[in-house]
Amino acid sequence: MGKEKAGGGSTSCDYCSDATTVLYCRPDTARLCVACDRQVHEANVLSRKHFRSQICDNCGTAAAVAGCTDHGLVLCSDCDSEAHSAIKGHMRVVIEGFSSCPSAIVLTASWGLELDLKDCSECRDLTLFDGLATLDSDFADPYVPCVAVGGTKSVLLQQLEEIARRESKSADEGGGDLSPRMPCRSSNGLSGDSEVDRRKLQ
Repeated sequence: MGKEKAGGGSTSCDYCSDATTVLYCRPDTARLCVACDRQVHEANVLSRKHFRSQICDNCGTAAAVAGCTDHGLVLCSDCDSEAHSAIKGHMRVVIEGFSSCPSAIVLTASWGLELDLKDCSECRDLTLFDGLATLDSDFADPYVPCVAVGGTKSVLLQQLEEIARRESKSADEGGGDLSPRMPCRSSNGLSGDSEVDRRKLQ
């Protein structure tokens, strides 16, 4: 049995029961670590369409929809309403969800976070794109401030950094994208490499 959050949600990933859960998949109502999220949703085209988000820091049972920069937390709709019903003036930002399997760099940037990959020799090429792939405080939209990192967010960053290292190592070893693909179809409804079939129809 995993450890429980204040709101009753388990802190352990539903898939591996080992790593800390940081993401929530709405279609599966599953709480996942970053590695298991990648493994589960790379399985097929349909699962790639599942919408996921950071998990609520308070209850740990729902997708976060808002980040409070004053509390340094991301919260689901219910927890956000409860926390701010009597508190006015806190700066909150929308927490974007995602589908498919974006790279760790892209996912981190979409949340206004920054990976620390300077100690990773195989991640040299990734750090060259720091200015583009992360929302540096000097260039971030002033109306969308980054939520302070603390608690679960530090774990989220650690897990994303590990995925980034794996992605970089795979690229260095020449590993391509092995994810499933839909057949390429031409305008006549045939697969893109079916030259023989085309000749038969002529």
